[in-house]
Amino acid sequence: MKKLIILFLFIVGTITAKAQIKPRVKDESAFILKSIKELRLPQDDAKTEIAKKIAEIVKPVIDKLGKLMDADPATYKAYQQDIKAIADAKTNEEKRSGIANVSKKYYPFIKKVWEEANIDERDYQAKIRAVFPDNVKDKIKFSEFLRFQYELAEPVQGYTPGGGGLQTSNTPPIVTKPDDPNPFRCIDEIPSSGVLFDESKSGIGFTNHWYGEFTDTDPTKAIHTFTTADGPWGRYSDAGITLDTVSIPGRFPSDSRRLQVTKSYKWNGSAYAISVLGTSLGFYYETPFFGASFSEWQTEVGICSPITFVLYSERNLTKTYSVIKQKPTGNFLAFGFGAGNYSSGSGLLAFAGAQSNVAGTKWTLCEIP
Repeated sequence: MKKLIILFLFIVGTITAKAQIKPRVKDESAFILKSIKELRLPQDDAKTEIAKKIAEIVKPVIDKLGKLMDADPATYKAYQQDIKAIADAKTNEEKRSGIANVSKKYYPFIKKVWEEANIDERDYQAKIRAVFPDNVKDKIKFSEFLRFQYELAEPVQGYTPGGGGLQTSNTPPIVTKPDDPNPFRCIDEIPSSGVLFDESKSGIGFTNHWYGEFTDTDPTKAIHTFTTADGPWGRYSDAGITLDTVSIPGRFPSDSRRLQVTKSYKWNGSAYAISVLGTSLGFYYETPFFGASFSEWQTEVGICSPITFVLYSERNLTKTYSVIKQKPTGNFLAFGFGAGNYSSGSGLLAFAGAQSNVAGTKWTLCEIP
């Protein structure tokens, strides 16, 4: 009898142990069960480190150019005044116009001192590339005076059962009436039940954000984020996402049907990087929002004026994303979108700024077989 009991316990223990060994499944849900307070936006600590490293790399060049600029005090003073005027401009149109004016007016002056400095540009380009992640290095495009920019557009990791991956079609799903009397349900609206902003401030500059009309002539509700950073030093970032709440059961019954969620949105962003003798960087971003947190933006545009002169960048786009998933249960946040930017300026009259605006134009959540 004692042997039978021992054998029984051994068998039960073995079955229990095997039941606890479960494969780890990656959570690829388009939906989350967390609250807004639990969400975290990407941090820009890495961008701050990049800004510091670039400033250290180019310091010998800045020191050399400073002495050469002093040899023409009248032009040097006028150059400083016009750079400061761009930073003080109130609108993007004024900044864009000021940058174009400085580019034309002071190009001969900057070109002359640059050639006199005899900079080994290939060596400095290699050093600057080395401070960026591997997925960015090859995308950096340099122009004169070691200014550079890049655009990183990574595919969003949407999930469709069966390995279908990201869905980008604008065609709505074909939904047929089921055999049972319960019709397929769809939400066709832009709920925007929550907006989450996150900002970081250090040094001289400011951030500003709000949720309002996309433009003066477009009443579509949009996230707006702005940053500026001024020398002698300043680093500012700002980001925001929208969050859409749905409940099951509630808006949808709890059953075996799947859900297809589709969001269309529009985005515009811009950045400027200007300096007399300093390092200025501007970044702007956008992404659709799928999960409890995210660490990378879908589109990232970066520009840098690492020593002197001016640079401006601007993008506009529209996108549609769609993912399919089995139904979760409970209250959850589904499929938002986000925008953000980062600005850094350090050195003599170094200024950077960025803005990013994003608005949803279509949001659907539909039951499918």
